[in-house]
Amino acid sequence: MLKNKKLDHAAFMLLAGYIWILPVAHTTTIREFLFFSLLSVTLWAAWRKEIRLHIPMFNSWVIYTAISIFSLFYAINPIYSLREIWLEIGYSIITILIAAAWVKDEHSFSRVVRLLIIGNIFLVCSALIKGIYILLKSNNAMIATAPFDIGVGKFSSYIILVMPFIWVQALLSLKRNLRIAFLLFLLIIVNIIALYFTANRVAWQALFIQIILIVCLSSYYRVLPSLKKVFLSASLCLLIVTIVLNLITLIQKSGFAIDENNFTAYNILIGKAQKSLSDDPRLNWWQVAFKNIKEQPLSGGGFGREAFKLLNPEYAKTQAYAWHAHNMLLNKGIQMGIPGILAFCLLFVVALRKMWIICTNIKGQNDFIVYAIAGIAMIAGVIIKNFTDDLFIRDHAWLFWLITSAIISALGSQREKPKKL
Repeated sequence: MLKNKKLDHAAFMLLAGYIWILPVAHTTTIREFLFFSLLSVTLWAAWRKEIRLHIPMFNSWVIYTAISIFSLFYAINPIYSLREIWLEIGYSIITILIAAAWVKDEHSFSRVVRLLIIGNIFLVCSALIKGIYILLKSNNAMIATAPFDIGVGKFSSYIILVMPFIWVQALLSLKRNLRIAFLLFLLIIVNIIALYFTANRVAWQALFIQIILIVCLSSYYRVLPSLKKVFLSASLCLLIVTIVLNLITLIQKSGFAIDENNFTAYNILIGKAQKSLSDDPRLNWWQVAFKNIKEQPLSGGGFGREAFKLLNPEYAKTQAYAWHAHNMLLNKGIQMGIPGILAFCLLFVVALRKMWIICTNIKGQNDFIVYAIAGIAMIAGVIIKNFTDDLFIRDHAWLFWLITSAIISALGSQREKPKKL
């Protein structure tokens, strides 16, 4: 805790506003105000020697930044690439710096989790109201909706990013306050319904893996509550729901016509699911992306998602969404070649390693280990979710790195001083 509590409170209020406003579309001016205000307060506190500035994962960020800057030498549009480097890497590094400066211990990180949950309640309830309204007004079986014009892709990505922390907070609450635990489980159900309204397919695979990871790691590190049967039962029910809703979403996204002469379960379910996947244009986009990387394995079109369109201008005109590869890793390969893919992957590998080290160092000593477990699940979910799209930019990426930096800073500093709840 800072000696100057007013400064600490000011930073917390700005951080709260920034976390809440990041997922909301068309709030660039507010985001910029909060971001630079928070940066100013951070630099002022550092100058007053109230806090110490450092960047977690510094070496891996240096490598990634160096490769992105080198891409300017072969970029098709260097001005565009330079702007994207500032927005994607510059802002991310500053966000990491800010989070590490203010989130120093378990108490401060638990406040961050509460902020995430409050923001999630507002967004998913808004999405639920909008979805129900559309459902009542329309007879269409397929509904794709998100609140405040966020976009279904970004909104589903946001849910996958935040869901692990709601889940582990419910796990912690089973040890402390059953009423809070019940409300958090209810919030998870609302998130599931909101996720269904986005009509996103890969989100269910990401959520499935996240649940498996949280249950397995919580069991391995022995942080399951005394009411573990309740938690495991709820997890099993959630797994079943994800499988069912995944299949329903696949069916709804398919134009597969049911053969009345062959009215079987395969025809109704599996046939429609296969049709939904086979009709997906991403397979063609990925072929073009692989071709670009093969032709320029050590370079690309320069940093930024539009490198795909810049390298393939005629192909990009053939389809409405063919302006990037719709795969996070392939996009990096198109932009910076194989070195870009490796440097980008290194960021996630180092983040996962640090989370794993935290889990190992405080195993059996601290219940807050569940936040590191949630961090591992978050990373896995984000990677899976962006396998069929690339929404790991701007607000989504900034929020991800803020949470990652906060976990590393808050829990990584507790190695020598483990505390129990």
